[in-house]
Amino acid sequence: MRCYLDDLITIVAGTPEQRQKIIAFILLTLRMLGVEVAWHKASRGMSCTWIGVLFALCLQKMRLVVTLPEKTLEGLRSEASAIRQQSVVSYARLRRFTGKLSWVSGVLPRTRWIVRVFYAVLKAADKEWRSLEDRGVKRKHTPEHLVHTKRCELALIWIDAFWQHGNKMITRVFSFKAAAKDLAIVVDASPWGGGGILVHITSGKVVQGAASRITESDEKQLGVKIGCAGSQGILETLAIWVFLRLWRRFFTDRQRVPIPRSDSRAAISSAEKLVSGTPFMNHLAAELALMMELHDIVTPEVRHLPGKLNVCADHTSRIYAPPENQEPVPPELAGVRIRDVVVPSAGRPFLLPSASLRPDLWSGGVEDEAE
Repeated sequence: MRCYLDDLITIVAGTPEQRQKIIAFILLTLRMLGVEVAWHKASRGMSCTWIGVLFALCLQKMRLVVTLPEKTLEGLRSEASAIRQQSVVSYARLRRFTGKLSWVSGVLPRTRWIVRVFYAVLKAADKEWRSLEDRGVKRKHTPEHLVHTKRCELALIWIDAFWQHGNKMITRVFSFKAAAKDLAIVVDASPWGGGGILVHITSGKVVQGAASRITESDEKQLGVKIGCAGSQGILETLAIWVFLRLWRRFFTDRQRVPIPRSDSRAAISSAEKLVSGTPFMNHLAAELALMMELHDIVTPEVRHLPGKLNVCADHTSRIYAPPENQEPVPPELAGVRIRDVVVPSAGRPFLLPSASLRPDLWSGGVEDEAE
């Protein structure tokens, strides 16, 4: 019996003498187990390339910097674009692309659902071909079998948008220190607008406030109606996207953990799972995932806030409401300037096609294929 150990990486800590002993112990153990070490592939130092990814330790700043090579990413960009432009793709080609994307998802965690979708499509296609064979239809299983790209169109659109709007070289920084949890984004929505406040958690002080009017372009993009409470879940999810985007500079590069608070459980679920069974909310959840991956924002700790305690955000969400539907200014907002988040005439700057433009893309959760 042969035992193979591939792509071993070890991080050791301690004084130089302690590190030497630990490495010697590891190598001696491998030798005793009969594992032959490929010395020509071995490397040691504060940085190394492992399975195609560059890892660099920066002890002064107590962090690990992980970089994906530009050449590999450019190849994936080109391949994703080429596959998307075709109506069908060969089974073998899609499988190769999925394998490479699976490797990338180890560094970009919010692309894992895409990998699951592609593998599910491949599995379903393989099952269909085997079913034909079982029924006596002679179709030899070869790599030239074709798969309709429409089955994974949403995943292709999402990853294509990420490639287009992201940097050529993707770097992720992982700090050895826990990210700060000192700021909360509290949001609310009314049929006339969305409101948000940035709150310092320890002191409870409102750092900033903002409001965003529901416009005619929102009616077209999101299927809502100004003044109508029937689309509250969509508006509450939109508020999380709007104000996390507005204040993202406080959370980029993993410097803080976003803590969105909302009195809408539907919006909380969408922001937490980054998926929804409702088409318009499903689109907003995908936009949230894309924004967080582009700006390297850690997974938010979304929390429910009872409506009776959500006074400040409720007030800002009603700034654009008719006078009879407005609320008095809470004492906590005294002296706080409420910023107006202007919606461009062309509509919200979404990176993905909305559910009104492409309802077929968002009719179910983005992981339906994977299930």
